Amino acid sequence: MSLQNNGFARRIYEDSDAALQIKGLYSEISSALLTNVTFNYVGDINMNTLTQNHYQYYFGGSELIVAGQMRSKGSSIVPRVTGWNNGYTDLLWKRRPVPELKAITNDADLSMITEKMWSYLTIKQLLRDIEGDITSTKKDEIKAKIISLAIKYQFVTPFTSMVVTAPQLRQSIPFRTSEYITLSSLTQTLKLDK
Repeated sequence: MSLQNNGFARRIYEDSDAALQIKGLYSEISSALLTNVTFNYVGDINMNTLTQNHYQYYFGGSELIVAGQMRSKGSSIVPRVTGWNNGYTDLLWKRRPVPELKAITNDADLSMITEKMWSYLTIKQLLRDIEGDITSTKKDEIKAKIISLAIKYQFVTPFTSMVVTAPQLRQSIPFRTSEYITLSSLTQTLKLDK
């Protein structure tokens, strides 16, 4: 219900002080730094691939994530963030020098990680969208897109599942010589009794 009404939901845990948890939620949501926050991009970005780029609120200590796919490798984009805080606010992106960091991963791995993050955020957004008040045809389209992304990027969703298969375990149990002889003798004895 909170998703459909741009509200807030928080689980209150029984093992903790409920009043303290409610107070924490209130202090978080009562201090909105920006409202009606929108991320716009100028540059070589495929706008159809953007995840959610409009948020009702930005609170202190929270984060807003927008992901999308660029049309060509190495191209640049300029983000622009707008919102409302006692008046219209326009936050312009200023390039800052990036310090040289020792690479902890190669470019191919980094590309795979960021692509998987984009798919995760897209699936998450589509799951929220399917809960909205939309036609059954639109729900089927969204469901198909969720299944396609989940299978491609190996995510478990309410519409997909995970199957774990283990290789056959072949474990040889070593016998001590005395055990082998006893087993062998027993087998011979059984054959003779028949």
